[in-house]
Amino acid sequence: MRILQWLNSYFPDTGGIQTFCADLLPELQHRGHDVLLLTAHTRHEAPDIEVVGGLEVRRVDSVKPLLRRDPGGILRAQQQVGRVIREFEPDIVHIHPCGPELPYVARALAKRPTPTVMTLHNNYDDLAIDLGEGSFFGRALDTAGRVAAVSDDARRWLLTERPDIEQKTCTIHNGIPDRVEPPDPLPWNPPVLGFIGRVEPQKRLDVLLAAFATVVARHERVRLRIAGDGSDMASIRSLTSSLGLDGRVDLVGMVAPDQVPRLLDATTVFVMSSDYEGLPIALLEAARHARPTVATDVGGTREAVIDGATGVLVERDEPAALADAIVGLLDDPDRATELGHNARRHFVESFGLAACADRYEQLYADTVEARG
Repeated sequence: MRILQWLNSYFPDTGGIQTFCADLLPELQHRGHDVLLLTAHTRHEAPDIEVVGGLEVRRVDSVKPLLRRDPGGILRAQQQVGRVIREFEPDIVHIHPCGPELPYVARALAKRPTPTVMTLHNNYDDLAIDLGEGSFFGRALDTAGRVAAVSDDARRWLLTERPDIEQKTCTIHNGIPDRVEPPDPLPWNPPVLGFIGRVEPQKRLDVLLAAFATVVARHERVRLRIAGDGSDMASIRSLTSSLGLDGRVDLVGMVAPDQVPRLLDATTVFVMSSDYEGLPIALLEAARHARPTVATDVGGTREAVIDGATGVLVERDEPAALADAIVGLLDDPDRATELGHNARRHFVESFGLAACADRYEQLYADTVEARG
């Protein structure tokens, strides 16, 4: 099957969707499918055509003209998108909507109707996104033959907004490859709290830093390592200084995917303080490495972290609760280790890459068959 994957950014941009595609798409290639990834140019310089991890990637300058309201640039991008689709001749298009790229999807598919699958990567309730039939997002939902949500929570939210599409929706949990070697023991000398992800307002690293200031008062040797980059980096640096945490917080910036295992091996407790999430890849990676997690109980986080069994869930925007949960694990290394082992078992049972790829292969086949 010829599968065109469409998302609005890819490496060197990093994030959960990019990491998910970097795992899933080579797995689909390994199974004999012809896969092409179509994405946009972003603030990082990258060629129009390249092979990344064995995957052919085509980039079009599509998002920036939309943001600049540049009609000529939009037309050129639309023509490039159409050319890629005509040349590749996909049997199915898999859309990962996470930006303003949906007008291109709608226009391209209107000119070349193709069976389409969409993955909903989040519960967007707090963002008040318009899913109505006249919106770009709504039209993409209507056009899609099947819609997969990455969590039961995201699917429930979608169906509160669009109950009319229930019959073509399902949940497919994200999956990632397992590691070959056994996880390292949790490090305690010193203990390290870890966050890996985009440094964006959604992640509420201000809440994490406020909680960490409390944790430090009770565990003076503990450190916090934040790996990632994004629009909030300057404010996070400033807040770190104003809280007197310089020298205790390591802001390591963007890390390559192959460096994530090393960072997790050096982490004692993984922490996520987000306001909203779909099914965070970072939580699955932490569980794969047998790391206990303290996270806010938002979106599909509850499906990745079993409260009290593989980690601890707290209410969002509650630095005191986040701090108490972290301190509870630092005070009890045996419990932290047990939760990490449980997290590893939960990962193996529920979030393997092979099972995820199986589900998408079947979804593609069902979608193509339904189109006749």
